[in-house]
Amino acid sequence: MPLPPFFRVRRTDNTAESIDSKVLRIHVTEARDLPISDFFSRSSDPYVVVRLGKSVRRSSTIKRSLAPTFSDALFDLPCLSPQTDVVTVEVWDWDMLKSEFLGQVSIPVKDLLPPSHERAVGWNDPTNDTQWLPISRRRMGVRGRTVKTQGELSVKMGFLETQDIAERSSAVSAPSSEGESFVLILGAGNSNSEPSRRLAS
Repeated sequence: MPLPPFFRVRRTDNTAESIDSKVLRIHVTEARDLPISDFFSRSSDPYVVVRLGKSVRRSSTIKRSLAPTFSDALFDLPCLSPQTDVVTVEVWDWDMLKSEFLGQVSIPVKDLLPPSHERAVGWNDPTNDTQWLPISRRRMGVRGRTVKTQGELSVKMGFLETQDIAERSSAVSAPSSEGESFVLILGAGNSNSEPSRRLAS
């Protein structure tokens, strides 16, 4: 299913020179109408994984929810090839043995770039709002005749301005819902496998 144009809006300020096109902020705020993964609880234990280039970030797990709100899914990632890079937000159902893929949203970064004289969409632009996007059940790179959708993700994206870059660290470590700490292995595997992880010391 083709996605609508993403955050392509006309600028209303004069701060074009302050945009740093190499740092992209991505905020996944919530999801709704997610598929049921656990037959007995009639719910899921969702978390999101955000990929951009070789960068991978993961939120914490929200237990037993089909409409989770993510409090820690705010990431600043390097964007080295804005014309070709794609942001992928995957939704997973946590399980002790193996997490289950629930769906994903793919967003071309070029949708944030100016079509003519307009500047790139900045994070703090007053017209840059969070948008609800449909979740595809077919994974990127996996062949299939149809793309089924179920649920939506609420996402906001924008390039950071120069003064904002030093304010937030893109830490790799994130706590799991089970009280463990783990570190995502950046650049490991491919987009069709569950994120690699190891226990942090």
